[in-house]
Amino acid sequence: MKILTDENFEKETTSTDKFVLVDFFATWCGPCSVLGPILEKLSEHFKDTVVFTKADVDGVPVSAGKFGVEKIPTVVLLKGGKQVNGFVGLIPENAIKEWLENRQATRKNKKISATTYYQYVRHLKSFFEWLVFKSNFKTKIKNDDIEYLNVSKQVKKIANSTRAINYPSIDEAKTIINSIEIKNEIDMRDRALLSFALLTGMRDFAIATLPIGCFDDKNLVVYQDPAKGVKTKFSKTITTNIFRFDDELLKYVLDWFEYLKTKKDFKESDPLFPQCNIEMSKDSDMFVSNTIKPEFWASGNSIRNIFKKRCKEAEVEYFRPHSFRHTALDLAVSSSRNGEEIKAVSQNVGHEHVSTTMSTYARMSDKRVNNLISNMRFDSRTANISDDVLLAEIETIIRRHKK
Repeated sequence: MKILTDENFEKETTSTDKFVLVDFFATWCGPCSVLGPILEKLSEHFKDTVVFTKADVDGVPVSAGKFGVEKIPTVVLLKGGKQVNGFVGLIPENAIKEWLENRQATRKNKKISATTYYQYVRHLKSFFEWLVFKSNFKTKIKNDDIEYLNVSKQVKKIANSTRAINYPSIDEAKTIINSIEIKNEIDMRDRALLSFALLTGMRDFAIATLPIGCFDDKNLVVYQDPAKGVKTKFSKTITTNIFRFDDELLKYVLDWFEYLKTKKDFKESDPLFPQCNIEMSKDSDMFVSNTIKPEFWASGNSIRNIFKKRCKEAEVEYFRPHSFRHTALDLAVSSSRNGEEIKAVSQNVGHEHVSTTMSTYARMSDKRVNNLISNMRFDSRTANISDDVLLAEIETIIRRHKK
């Protein structure tokens, strides 16, 4: 098994088409010494499909932090440098073998979705449409041939259809947030992180790369500035005003900001939501992470792991960080009193067109639709709106549609 360091980690985990298994271990860790030989043995069995590697956590603080390693042994399975699965602790050889076999079978037999297929073909067609105008290719590529790179109307319709997204209500989100028992800095950070995600509707990678200096705690404004390292979609500069849905959640964020500035002496360039500081426990031969360090996460994976962990502890279904964005926009749009406010909401999250906000994020959840339809009154005697008023509203909608 190849030994990984922070210097060669990225190269060794991205330079192969195979899965890469990384065993985060320590020489003084008892369970690690048992797991190591098991993985050595399995490396021979899976040599054609999986590259087995190991990384001593004492020598790879950056890589361990990137993948949120808090306890050892921790095993992560990567594909193209991105984590696709993993486990923590010592598990039997046959369980690891079955886990790897199932993972490979899933990847091997899985068909690409209509959306993925459509996007592949669309981008490929765009490339050839660009290439045909280049001097060296004008006589080699015909426009008629490029037209073969089209998908059927059915596939295109399926690919472009808007699917219902499962996202929490504000009460469900608060249940998760308030279930976090504050024992250390990590708990404080996570509570503020989930609150911040809901109050801003920001994407997880933008939150992971947001410096303290980009948050104006007095005016409650977040400056998502790519020039300062914030990873926004398409590198857009976005000014986001905090949605004041809930005073309690806002207090969690502001208290965390004040803690970093006054108690931790964090600078303007340090992360608002930093990495865990992984240390060896004084009571056992395991790593623990009860404190933070002023370092940014390398991706949004760690934030997604935090959401997964906190949802599990709250004994609710897993809501992804992006689902909180849906919740924020649903709340903001439903609270808007006119078109101008809806436009402000859309711009606040970085949407260039209101249609993106309305079609993708402001759709009612299936649960809400079910609730409304179930409580509709179809008895004309109990209707609380006159025919004249109803007809007037319908005519207004028709006129708007014609425009």
